[in-house]
Amino acid sequence: MTSDKSIVVFDELAIGDRFRVFWGFIWRGLLITIASALVAFIIGAILGFVFGLVAHFLGWPPDSIKRGGGILGGIAGAVVGFSMIWQYIRWLFRAKWSGYQLRLVRQGA
Repeated sequence: MTSDKSIVVFDELAIGDRFRVFWGFIWRGLLITIASALVAFIIGAILGFVFGLVAHFLGWPPDSIKRGGGILGGIAGAVVGFSMIWQYIRWLFRAKWSGYQLRLVRQGA
């Protein structure tokens, strides 16, 4: 343990507090996973529909529409995934568990 009494290592927590921290990570992770899937589905459906409609009216062949939709869907999925992970990390740093809060400590400080 360091000289700063406010810094606590996970292994030094009481069993109950460890479980609360563990559970806080788990339920938030599950919720972010479900939200990410729902948001990706909704955005993917909207973008896919609009892209398919526009490509069809431009006379693109069906194979090109499928390929373009797949590429667009992959990009949209990556953007949604990264943004949801970002929100998850922000959420964890703002959360409080039994009077504790996750903080970063610069090495050597």
